[in-house]
Amino acid sequence: FLLGNAGLWIVGYLASAQDAGVYGVAIRRFNLLALPLFVINMAIEPKIIALRSSENPRQLNQILQSAAGLALAVSVAVVLVAAAAGHWLVPAAFGEEYARAYPYLMILAVGCLVNVWTGSAVNYLLIAGN
Repeated sequence: FLLGNAGLWIVGYLASAQDAGVYGVAIRRFNLLALPLFVINMAIEPKIIALRSSENPRQLNQILQSAAGLALAVSVAVVLVAAAAGHWLVPAAFGEEYARAYPYLMILAVGCLVNVWTGSAVNYLLIAGN
């Protein structure tokens, strides 16, 4: 909860209430962009654990690369839709006063794509104790 809302609290403290609202809209849409990686990570964690202990690094590597590729493909599709339709989706969903959130959403989307592109590395490192 704290980690998920820290950015919004910082923006709310440093900027106006309107800017915090715009950032809040952008970060909520950003969470949708990160959803494919989250779902895939949840699905492959048991497989990562099983393969890590089975001394089969090649199969583990293949699963991690396939999962990252699938998550990236879905996320790129979502980002392309957001980029193409975001100018009217954000105001339609949240109101015209939040149309300013679109550029922030696109900045967050690029960061999200980099995160998804790296795949499940964080999950694997946590499972491996690193």
